[in-house]
Amino acid sequence: GLQNFTAICQVADSPVVMMTPKTSGLRTVADVIARARAEGQGFPFASTGAGSIPHISNVALMRLAGVTMNHIPYRGSGEVMLAFQQGQVQLFTDQTLLIRQYDLHPIAFLTEARNPEFPQVPTMREQGFDLVYTIWTGLYAAAGTPEPVVARLEAACERTMRHPEVIAGMARVAQPILYRNRADFAAFSQSESEKFRALITAAGLRSAE
Repeated sequence: GLQNFTAICQVADSPVVMMTPKTSGLRTVADVIARARAEGQGFPFASTGAGSIPHISNVALMRLAGVTMNHIPYRGSGEVMLAFQQGQVQLFTDQTLLIRQYDLHPIAFLTEARNPEFPQVPTMREQGFDLVYTIWTGLYAAAGTPEPVVARLEAACERTMRHPEVIAGMARVAQPILYRNRADFAAFSQSESEKFRALITAAGLRSAE
């Protein structure tokens, strides 16, 4: 758990979006829920592994909507895109880069506000489900790392995230920079950890699922 780590800094916070192949006929979250109800528990959704954001966010949606969908874990988003093309699965929640790369239909952003790159796509909240999830990235050191070392790493992280080449590189891979210092990042990762723990407990998810 988090107690084995010391927060150094957060560097990025990527929006996630529920997406589908354009041929699926699914356009809104209401469509997804209706399809899930019609197909009973068999309607599949893809994830990149149990406990990942793509998995957890769909579990949260199922709980709010009172439906059950069939979770199919894949080894990565590339495998999911192949499954999309082969018609094995039609629903995936992940980072925005895939939408243009694979010409997909974005159903809903799991963000506080609409995404400026896709202003026409409503958020989950706008579609009636209070779900906000992002894929965030940060740096940690092992618990017990000496204070001067942690302070040095934090300062280096802050400098790095201001560097023009780093800013340009992160923009290329659609990873919006969000810098948080170690105090803010520690508080943020703690609250995220509690949010997930509560959902995992409530949904009765065990590591086997």
